[in-house]
Amino acid sequence: GPRPVAASSAAPVVDEASPPTKPSIAVLPFANLSGDAAQDIFCEGLALNIVASLGRFHELFVIDRFSTLAYRNRPVTSAGAARELSVRYILEGSVQKSGERIRVSVQLVDGTENRQLWTETYDRQLTDIFAVQDEITGTIIGTLASGYGGRLGKAWRDRSRPAGPESFVALDHLQRAYDACRFTKEGEIRAREHLTRAIECDPGLAKAYSKMASSHTVDTYGGWADDYDVSMELARQWAVKAIACDDGDSWSHWAFANYHLYTLNHGAALEAFRKAVDCNPNDAEVTTDYALCLSYAGRAEEDIAHAQK
Repeated sequence: GPRPVAASSAAPVVDEASPPTKPSIAVLPFANLSGDAAQDIFCEGLALNIVASLGRFHELFVIDRFSTLAYRNRPVTSAGAARELSVRYILEGSVQKSGERIRVSVQLVDGTENRQLWTETYDRQLTDIFAVQDEITGTIIGTLASGYGGRLGKAWRDRSRPAGPESFVALDHLQRAYDACRFTKEGEIRAREHLTRAIECDPGLAKAYSKMASSHTVDTYGGWADDYDVSMELARQWAVKAIACDDGDSWSHWAFANYHLYTLNHGAALEAFRKAVDCNPNDAEVTTDYALCLSYAGRAEEDIAHAQK
């Protein structure tokens, strides 16, 4: 099963003079509404899975599971939990079982503004408990924290507060680079301008390096590069820098994988894609490109399975 999340167990210190630079979230224990004590295991396993999976996104601060266990038998409002844990967002939910069917309801709450941001209900046939846990977890994570931000990223960008320090400015430029990418020559040029500014503001922002590598790769297969070999070498160099900056970020390996994919080195590409997926198995963009690479490598059945995922 998944190990406890690799985020710090200490709650982030909120300093009014230095606003937090990334979203912070805590997953409260899921409420068992079934009247069946056996479902406590399912509730606990689901929460553990979600915490561990959110922890793979390095742009999030995730409170570890042990810090939230105190709320298992103590009623608390989302705003109260957010205040006590010093986080902005709370994910809470419940589990109901009827016969061989199970219903999981979740909601994302902005604890600072005390308002619901997102809610969803998942109905599943309960055949294999672990398979159902994994499938629901993947769906929740894909909605909350996709590579381009998901619901958490959108909520964080839309929150009402003044701009923070340099690291926040870097994240703003990173988001502007995402928005500029329209798979056109002009779009990629604008994206690289924002990425350059992001790296100047925060040299430790791995996603900026990996996105820079991807932009040069896009230039080559889009036919916009002035010199194919030069652009591909730049893509390789930026990908290597991304991995050196953070080899635990899936996008770093993703950028390196795409460099190898478009230089027709399928073996090296598949190895890098496997590392990217290991870092974050719930990133839809990475999984899609992994499927494409498997297809190019002649492994159609595996390709289809990952594309469907």
